[in-house]
Amino acid sequence: MSFLSQKEPVIMNQRPYATMVTNFDSTEQKRSWERLLQEAQSQEDEQSSAQNISSATLPSIEELWLKNSNTRTCESLLNAHTSFATYFAGIIRTAYLYCPQIMLSDAEVCDGLFFLALGPNTVNSLLGKSYKDGPSIIISGRCDSFEECLFNFTLSTVGAVQAKAQKAAKRDDYLHNAIEKCPAMPDQYTIRPLEYCALDCTISYTDALSQPAEFYQNLTEKINLWKQQQIGNLPEIISFAFSSFFEKPEDTYAYLAQRWRDWLNAVACGLVLYENQNAEDVRNRINKGREEQIKNMDFDKLFARYSRQNNLILETHLKTKKPFGTKTVDAIETLHQVAEMSQRSEAFAYIDKKYPDKLGIVEAHTRKTPTEKIPDGTDGTDSTPNQLLKSWYQFVYQRTLATHLGACLIAVAATPNAYEQIAGRSMADFIEEEAGIFRKMVRSFKHLTTANPSSSLTLSGSITKILGGMPYHVFSCFCYEARTTIDNWRNCSPTTPLRTQKLHTRNTAYLIQKASEEVSLLDDAKGMWNKTALAFVLALISVFCDQIWFNDGTVPLWLVVIVTWLVSVVPDFGELFAWIRGVHSSAKTVVFMGD
Repeated sequence: MSFLSQKEPVIMNQRPYATMVTNFDSTEQKRSWERLLQEAQSQEDEQSSAQNISSATLPSIEELWLKNSNTRTCESLLNAHTSFATYFAGIIRTAYLYCPQIMLSDAEVCDGLFFLALGPNTVNSLLGKSYKDGPSIIISGRCDSFEECLFNFTLSTVGAVQAKAQKAAKRDDYLHNAIEKCPAMPDQYTIRPLEYCALDCTISYTDALSQPAEFYQNLTEKINLWKQQQIGNLPEIISFAFSSFFEKPEDTYAYLAQRWRDWLNAVACGLVLYENQNAEDVRNRINKGREEQIKNMDFDKLFARYSRQNNLILETHLKTKKPFGTKTVDAIETLHQVAEMSQRSEAFAYIDKKYPDKLGIVEAHTRKTPTEKIPDGTDGTDSTPNQLLKSWYQFVYQRTLATHLGACLIAVAATPNAYEQIAGRSMADFIEEEAGIFRKMVRSFKHLTTANPSSSLTLSGSITKILGGMPYHVFSCFCYEARTTIDNWRNCSPTTPLRTQKLHTRNTAYLIQKASEEVSLLDDAKGMWNKTALAFVLALISVFCDQIWFNDGTVPLWLVVIVTWLVSVVPDFGELFAWIRGVHSSAKTVVFMGD
């Protein structure tokens, strides 16, 4: 074995087992839901204003889960405003085209607004699943069953909450009193302190430990009966706990309980797969698919590795572009601080403390009226230090999680100011900092002659909108009719040559665009007229070339060939330019391949 083969890291040339999607993080789902809700409310207001009637107020996130004989709030919203479903369809279908297995963390399902609102049957339908297709959704958790994951995600013993709260109580006298005066026994149950995106609320340690004694007693009795399989089921118990906790009617969270039950049933019948990420066979499979230099790395070591790599990328970007002017140096210092934090809540709290105006534009937009939209960076406006640093940390965290679970990572329709696009562009020529000068030269030569040094693929964000607008059967037919092209795109890896990567990516985008084109007599007639006019002009040029310009025999043959070629292919250029213009978008989908 040569010296180079011993030192050079092995890049896995195989399809990923599954893909994780940055858009499916529960906090990202909530952010997207709020944006769509704002847009839907604006549409309601405009329609009501045009009809000169009062506008209806759409339900907020915490009001979604009411279900009784007369009201189904969530279903009514989704049926009245289909933008929620089409947005989600575009995201999940884009990811599915690159990898047919989509991995979700248990939190993304238990607390993910879109997965809970739509349910497993609709999610599978959006992917055009049929009798010939196996499960595409894989839920990864740290327990033996998904039901146990749901239990641990929402409920906890009082003793466990008190133990975790002790550290924070040293700086909080009010929390210390709550711990001391809690009327519950340590083995009784309470709601787990957490930021619940599906409920749009945060339950603190103090909240969890300050309930009446009857709350802990009633909840503990129901849980013990459920564990003994005598009465009740887990989703209804959790729904009861939240209703009692917030002092709401029992049907307030009935639809949430139904959706949890739907996902549990989907796992039970094999429609959705569940795997324990800590199981020996799962860890063995994950390690087998990893590059040699990261085998057996735990989450913290992976996080440190990705944090170090992406710290360098963002720091270079900030120093080069200086997007925040004089505040850029301060943003770099903040970046170095959060890069050392492995807890996301701690990092976000530090960023909010450093930049308390979360949008970073409060002072600049204080004169806006309540009806004017304040920029949030999702529409292509410049991002702020708060947004960019959180985007950076979110990416590092999710890239670490994806690698830890043996999956690749996809950021679908990332906005121009999102860190995902910065990382995707930088990875096109990124060579690890640890490599020596000689190894860098060798790797650079290999990449230039054999493969693309990038470990990312980029697809226009407009493709996501097209896919989201396809009916179920149209998407299913497209996947079958374009199966060879899709298969070639899925085979792209970090060792695939650059030209091949771009060819398969563009081919996939082209077929999606063609599949969405409408057939219209008016458009066909317009196209025929344009082609006729172009053919007349080209024929006229051809006659001039033959009878006037090139008739003396002195024109070189190569020039005649070029003119003839141009006359024959110019009509196709028009279609090519129309396609390029049709799929152009500032938003990009970035596939991060390899480790």
